Amino acid sequence: MKKLFSGKHRRNHSCEGAFAGGSGTNLDIASELQAPETSSGARHRGPSHLQPAHLANTEHTSPPGRHSLHLQHPQLQQHQQQQQYSHYLPAGVHPMMLQQHQHSHYPPGVLAPVNLNDPAAIEDANVEEAKRASLQVFQEQLCREHEENMLIMEKEQKRVKAQRAAQEAKLAAYRLSHKYYESGSLEYSEPLVDGFYMLYGDFPELEEVVDANTKFPSLDELRRVPLYEGDVREVVFVDADQDSGLVAIQEKASVATCEAAVRANSDVERAFRRITSLAQVVVDVLGGSYDSEEMLQQMWLAASSKEKTRSKCIVIHLAHLTAGTCRHRALLFKVLADSLNLMCQLQRSRHSETEDERVVNVVQIDKKDYVVDLVYQPGCLEPLNKFVAQNPTFSHLRSGCQASTRYRAPVPPLPGPPP
Repeated sequence: MKKLFSGKHRRNHSCEGAFAGGSGTNLDIASELQAPETSSGARHRGPSHLQPAHLANTEHTSPPGRHSLHLQHPQLQQHQQQQQYSHYLPAGVHPMMLQQHQHSHYPPGVLAPVNLNDPAAIEDANVEEAKRASLQVFQEQLCREHEENMLIMEKEQKRVKAQRAAQEAKLAAYRLSHKYYESGSLEYSEPLVDGFYMLYGDFPELEEVVDANTKFPSLDELRRVPLYEGDVREVVFVDADQDSGLVAIQEKASVATCEAAVRANSDVERAFRRITSLAQVVVDVLGGSYDSEEMLQQMWLAASSKEKTRSKCIVIHLAHLTAGTCRHRALLFKVLADSLNLMCQLQRSRHSETEDERVVNVVQIDKKDYVVDLVYQPGCLEPLNKFVAQNPTFSHLRSGCQASTRYRAPVPPLPGPPP
């Protein structure tokens, strides 16, 4: 015993008081951990009065220092735990009970063992496990809420984007409609857009509410115009999104032009065949061919009155008409030609005291301009110069200028408001 506590085996002054009830004795902890084995093979554990009672008379078969960690300096205790837990699990500890210890003296990555023989330790482990599970549930809930918020934000962004796009499309249609109303011309580079509308007649009741700069009524303002019996005024509206009949006509035109193009032997012949077949589709949809425009006018008035009465509004969809004059046919031809990427213009005649409004389509084939007949001989193409020479109200097309004066269709006097 004297050798054990003498000389180089004395404990350093910095480790004094590490033993509870040490009676002023000094013990080198490193010497204890590295004590030589006895003749029986067991490692020497030091004086029995310094050992716990339940270990005093038992062989030390468990890992060194496990039962005496509470006698060590805190820094050595932490180092010893890291060493032994990185290689094996202590005796009496179930592997399923290992968990990440949250106390400050356990560094990250060091697992805290739970002794199944200690009810208090098990209870603490259950509490910690419950906290961990609760935290995990809370984090999962936060993740779900974050994902839901992101979805809501994406939907809102899509809604705002769609609303902005709809407003821009509506404004573009208004500007194009106003441009045609003033100039009477839509060029090759000006395709029709959904929302375009063509006016027929005057609307003096809207002079106080229309835009002071443009003097052109919007579609919403035109829809509020009261409908009188015998009123021949009309607003033809083009919108494939709201008119399933127009979509069906577009599909029919696509099939007809494809079938016609197959039989062509050259690009020029293919273009002529496509335009001719497209003109025939337009004529078939809007009442067929007629020998006189007066008869066609009567057919249109009956069809327009019927549709306005049904919709209770002067704004009607183009595809809902069963008969149409040259302006309806030219408008439908322009819509279909644009959808098929055919070069097409929409041209209106100048004002004339003796003639009603006339609208024609000008197409371009092999860099030459032709006027398409949509009334008498459907699909017949007449060179533009020849057509202008025979129709003075289209003389502005020869010089390349537009119909600068706005054309106001002759409309009979309106009847008084209904009683």
